[in-house]
Amino acid sequence: MTSLVDNITTTQAMAPKREFSQLETPQKNKVTGAAEFCKAMGIKYTKTALARHFKVSRKQVDYALNSQDLRTGRCSESKKDNPRKLTERDLDHVELFLVENGREGHELTWDELAAQFEYGVTGETLRLNMAPRRVFTFIAAEKPQIDERLAKLRVEWATHMLQRYPEPEDWHHVRWTDEVYFGWGPQGKIHVIRHRGRDWQGHPDCVHRKETKDRNNDDDNKRIHFWAAVGYNFKSPLIRYEVPTNNNGKMSHRVYIDSILEPIVSQWCKEDGQWAMEEDGDSGHGKGLKSNPVSQWKEAHGISNNPSSCFRSFFNCSQSPDFAPIEDTWSYPKGFVRRRPHWTDPLVEELAREAWDQIPQDWINELVDTMPQRLRDCISSGGQMVVPRRCK
Repeated sequence: MTSLVDNITTTQAMAPKREFSQLETPQKNKVTGAAEFCKAMGIKYTKTALARHFKVSRKQVDYALNSQDLRTGRCSESKKDNPRKLTERDLDHVELFLVENGREGHELTWDELAAQFEYGVTGETLRLNMAPRRVFTFIAAEKPQIDERLAKLRVEWATHMLQRYPEPEDWHHVRWTDEVYFGWGPQGKIHVIRHRGRDWQGHPDCVHRKETKDRNNDDDNKRIHFWAAVGYNFKSPLIRYEVPTNNNGKMSHRVYIDSILEPIVSQWCKEDGQWAMEEDGDSGHGKGLKSNPVSQWKEAHGISNNPSSCFRSFFNCSQSPDFAPIEDTWSYPKGFVRRRPHWTDPLVEELAREAWDQIPQDWINELVDTMPQRLRDCISSGGQMVVPRRCK
């Protein structure tokens, strides 16, 4: 005859084991209390944020909040409000809502998005059903505001360059140059719900506009500065440079000549074929009076802004990093370094060089081929910042 103890033991053995440990009562109360406070004050929050703040797992947060609902006599929302499955037509309406409501629609949370439709489902259910359609939550891209004066200048520049170089292959001789620094520090990010893909990554409805920039962050005082160039079937080494007169990487004429032009660009002049070097309008690059040392160096080496010249140099439109494919290539080494522990200059430099070497040339070539489309997008948007897209 089976005893009561045997039955309990058998039941325990058959019960599915949890993949996580339950929270202790004091910690569980903290989690549920924080959630209740946010709801009462109308503050947006996510379970992931609660898990990160209290240093617990997402499953532990789910279990704690579900336990609180049962204890207070409230049915779990996922059981009470999900009487049916969402149809494809329902999901079509949600997808259309995101497209037609611009930034205000994309910045809703999943719960707020679900509340826009009386489907009787939770935000989590809606999120899971939209995943096959490649609609997820992402950190919003950040781009600066473009004032009317700069927008007009960008349109004029884009129109001029598009008339001169209308096809992707017209840009294959250009080598875009740029400086970058590697540093670290906490930054607040905005999350948006959008389709996966580069077309939506920088879409105006999915972009967070930064009005100001905090320049008082002590973490930014320690920076390592590099220079590089990319082009079609071309990628230079990552060149580290230092400016003795400052610690913000502001390029001087002498440093530009000694660290970049003499050891790197002078070798380009010995190559066969034509090329054009694109630079931003930094004063250290020689923009302005022709009497400055950089302009004199370029003239001595046969580098001019004459379209018929074998070796050319031209300056990008002011405050227009979206017109330079090299700005897009920095995203990979920046993310590579940021995701790995780094405490010393040598380690940061090693990680940066490793990431730079891993950037595939095919990807750079694709970025170069987007130049005509970038210019068209700038003109059609009235001078606003654009993202790389393949030519139509």
